Amino acid sequence: MSEQKSRRGCLWPMWPHDSRPTHEYCGAKRHPESPYCEYHRRKAIRDFETEPRQTFIPRKNAA
Repeated sequence: MSEQKSRRGCLWPMWPHDSRPTHEYCGAKRHPESPYCEYHRRKAIRDFETEPRQTFIPRKNAA
């Protein structure tokens, strides 16, 4: 039953990006039509008008 509850909540991962997944999620009430709560939804959507642009530099492929 707790698994169903977590699936209904915000699906923003709560573990550090560079570590092994713990499969713990925010779990707060989701924003309508989004897998995330309002806070994480705003964090996930980029604003290209106010965000500084960065030049894309592709990595070299390993030999």
